[in-house]
Amino acid sequence: MLGEFIDENINISNEPRLSLIFKVRKKRTRRKSYDTLAIFFLTGIDLPDLEKMFGYPLLHDHFGEGFHDEDNIKESFASWFIKLKGVKFHIGVDHRGTTIEVINERNPMIILESLKELVILYKNK
Repeated sequence: MLGEFIDENINISNEPRLSLIFKVRKKRTRRKSYDTLAIFFLTGIDLPDLEKMFGYPLLHDHFGEGFHDEDNIKESFASWFIKLKGVKFHIGVDHRGTTIEVINERNPMIILESLKELVILYKNK
């Protein structure tokens, strides 16, 4: 569902990190390729794109405790707390990639609709 929406709204062949999915898609079943596309999209939105969409992040260590050595920050976790179509999310980025956590909703269809809004924001960044 989300992968198909991404495919319909983003020119995958122009997105370097998604273009591999575009090429591999023909070799897999349609459903599996859409699932893979959605996973690659959600976990691969990078820091510059997120800053364009949501502004400067809250920077902290991996556990949200702040930095113990302000002069020697090697790794940090960037966080945004956002609301899309009434659903609250925590989006985080570090050296491992992007994580997206749903904070206040359990209905998968409502979450899906709000993630589609994330795709539109990405497209319009």
